[in-house]
Amino acid sequence: MAASYRELGDLEGALRQGQRSLALFRAAASERDAASIGNNMALTYLALGSLAEAARYADEAAATLIRLPDTRKLAHVVDTQAQIALARGEPEVAVELATIAVGLSEETGNTKACVDALTTRARAASAIGSREAAAADFERAATLANQAGSPLRRAEVLHAWAGMLAEAGDHRRAYELMQEAAGQPR
Repeated sequence: MAASYRELGDLEGALRQGQRSLALFRAAASERDAASIGNNMALTYLALGSLAEAARYADEAAATLIRLPDTRKLAHVVDTQAQIALARGEPEVAVELATIAVGLSEETGNTKACVDALTTRARAASAIGSREAAAADFERAATLANQAGSPLRRAEVLHAWAGMLAEAGDHRRAYELMQEAAGQPR
């Protein structure tokens, strides 16, 4: 429920529901579930701009998943840590963390985490001026999302890619990607 609240834009509701769920899972000694909720809390705090709280929740989740070990879920958390680093203005750190997340997701066959981590790495690569690397990661993320049967996620990747291109002044290609994201022929 916390993730649904966050996706709908009710960040305060997401935090309330996340804190309730986290307490419940901790009480039930369900560490994997508590780590997943902790990662969701980190993403919610990130969306609110509270980077210290986001990092705290993400770091706790990562420590739990490393100890268990659960590399499948860890891929999501490391991607969250990369997003936090990017928000902090540390794109080089974000590239390193996203690369780790890509590796973990490939190792476990976690396509959703791989799409997310590739998108994060592309955004970070763009922030340090590596447009070609960013384009390659965006393209791979869009292809993986398409192969996984997730047109909404593919559209999100294409929108992020178009944004990067528009900022770089390549408005024609950005427009083409937006058309493609909308499912319209170019």
